[in-house]
Amino acid sequence: PDKYSTYVAHRMKPGENNNILCIGAPGSYKSRGFIIPFLMGCAQRSSGGHPESVVVTDPKGSVVVECGRLLQRKGYRIKILNTINFRKSHHYNPFAYIHSEKDILKLVSCLMANTKGEGKSGDDFWQKAEVLLYTALIGFIHYELPPEERNFATLIEMISSMEVREDNEDFQNNVDLEFEELAKRKPDHFAVRQYAKYKLSAGDVCSK
Repeated sequence: PDKYSTYVAHRMKPGENNNILCIGAPGSYKSRGFIIPFLMGCAQRSSGGHPESVVVTDPKGSVVVECGRLLQRKGYRIKILNTINFRKSHHYNPFAYIHSEKDILKLVSCLMANTKGEGKSGDDFWQKAEVLLYTALIGFIHYELPPEERNFATLIEMISSMEVREDNEDFQNNVDLEFEELAKRKPDHFAVRQYAKYKLSAGDVCSK
């Protein structure tokens, strides 16, 4: 495994498919015989000033312990995604990667696709209303709020504050008032236009 990992690493070229699949039974030295020697080879070659980007699945959390400091000394920046203990994990904020209206729509599509659950999807009418609401709120967060508030926590807080009263369709919650004030200042604002479409289905739709 040592010779093979070194050979593969040297044969790789930028732009090619550089994925490696290492399969073996438990205890067959996949990590110690292949992954760790490969990472050590990457660290050795990075001395020339061109470190290779590497993504490693580390279920046991042992590879980063054994190779992490070596890679850091050779100029690598290590990012860890720990889905078991988030206190030991780096975090990802998709709002930081929004640069245009198209990016907002991509984020909403991703959010919808990953929160719909199993089984049959609901009525398309409700899904479209949900998309319009998310698009409006995320647009407001991105364009109108400071960087430290551009995150999912703010989105959840806004949704939670959208109080409705079935006996009073003219009632305005805090989010309604925010968009009303924004519409006065910027009537053509992206978020304002999306929220206006959402409010077209007001009353019964909003209350649900």
